[in-house]
Amino acid sequence: MILDPKIPAKIAQLENTYDALRYRSIQTLSMEMAETREHFRAVPEGLEWRKVEPGELWGEDWTTAWFRGAVTVPSELDGQTVFLRAKTGAPEAMLFVDEVIRGVFDPNHPVRVMDLQAKGGKSYAIALEAYAGHNFPGVHPAHTEGSADGVVYVRKEDRKYSTVELVVERPDVSRFVFGLRALRQLSEVLDPNSLRRGRIIHAFEEIFRVVWARPEETNEEIWQRGIAEAMAVIQPLLEHKNGPTAPTMGIVGHSHIDTAWLWTIAETWRKLGRTYSSVLALMDQYPEFKFTQSAAYHYEKARELYPEVFARVVERVKEGRWEVNGAMYIEPDCN
Repeated sequence: MILDPKIPAKIAQLENTYDALRYRSIQTLSMEMAETREHFRAVPEGLEWRKVEPGELWGEDWTTAWFRGAVTVPSELDGQTVFLRAKTGAPEAMLFVDEVIRGVFDPNHPVRVMDLQAKGGKSYAIALEAYAGHNFPGVHPAHTEGSADGVVYVRKEDRKYSTVELVVERPDVSRFVFGLRALRQLSEVLDPNSLRRGRIIHAFEEIFRVVWARPEETNEEIWQRGIAEAMAVIQPLLEHKNGPTAPTMGIVGHSHIDTAWLWTIAETWRKLGRTYSSVLALMDQYPEFKFTQSAAYHYEKARELYPEVFARVVERVKEGRWEVNGAMYIEPDCN
């Protein structure tokens, strides 16, 4: 069979289409906003709060917008895992659920767990500490699009509040998206003449045949059937093993946190809260996840400024899931 050279690109487009369907919206939250140049470690009370509307611009360089609201979980979701999806226009926004820090939203991670076992009928207090970012003279916006430095800079016209929603996951869609992504990425690095890659490309053609390219043109029951058919093709390929002499590789999470880079040291301290709380949230969600972190100074500041987060880190260390790595006070920038 002659393979269609456009199939990998079509598969990438299919992956993006269904990635947007991984979560189903349950409710849009009504939110208030307050802006400040001060840094707080908890949801502040003394600011001037006002209702924020979708499309509203906010924030100057180096400032913070706080968003707050509440959501009541519908009774039919009792016991289920529920999530929040937030699009605030901020490069990073730290989530507080009932005043407990639960990780950070950013453009690549707009969804966070709100409660692994939600209580139907319960009202949850939600707040977000959204950093506006900043321009660093001589660096931004001269760097090309996609530069790692983009994590600290958002153009003023892009600091636009959109929405905060209560959502639930469509697990079958997530499995399909991640399975498809794994095969696509594998096909990009395998020898073009390998039998395994050939089988993956043939599978792509079958997947593209059974999955709706435009799911919005039909109903969910129908496009979900297409996903089920595709998974029958994807799963056997994901279960293929390398030969008995292939090495075993372990992957452990790590975050290189610059103590002094393109921001103030006060912003580094907030980075600690965002990073550590995000890792802890992932550990709650994925019990097999392990993480290692260095820099004694960072632990010292986390214990001082985010004691509740630090206490949870200590518990994970005791469990053997969070490894305190290295003997240097500050991690060197030579990795």
